[in-house]
Amino acid sequence: MVEKAVGNSLMFRDMRAEAKEKGEDFGRVTFVQGPKVRCMECVQKAEAEEAARGEQRKAAEKPTWSEETVEVTLATRPFGMTPSQDQEGYVVEKVNAADATKPAHGAGVLPGWKVVAVNDEPVDGKDLPEIQQLTKDSPLPVRVTFAMPASPWYPCSTCGRSYP
Repeated sequence: MVEKAVGNSLMFRDMRAEAKEKGEDFGRVTFVQGPKVRCMECVQKAEAEEAARGEQRKAAEKPTWSEETVEVTLATRPFGMTPSQDQEGYVVEKVNAADATKPAHGAGVLPGWKVVAVNDEPVDGKDLPEIQQLTKDSPLPVRVTFAMPASPWYPCSTCGRSYP
């Protein structure tokens, strides 16, 4: 059994990986964090609890949309809206307001709006690439129906991405 004390969890994880590579039993190593001393089982339990809390926070932060919808007509391509890569379906992350020729800004599209239909065809269950292809294949002008976010989205002042 390896008997070592370490000062932080990063060092502990490195030591655990190193011991596994050497085939050593790292089952009950003493872990020192500030004034606390913990065994490996307690450290693993605390890490699992923190991971579970992280998953709960992630689920709580998942945005929701209201029943209210807005239909806009986009007459030219590109539309001037960027989808979020972090959401299910097509959720607008950015709208190009700098270029007046982009129709999304002129139609009043805002970050956080979620595409629910393209030319009256519902997009439930479709992933982002399928919805993007549907908008590309549709003849102009394209009618896009959006669901409104249940709470406002705010843009990052550095990167411009929007978050609920």
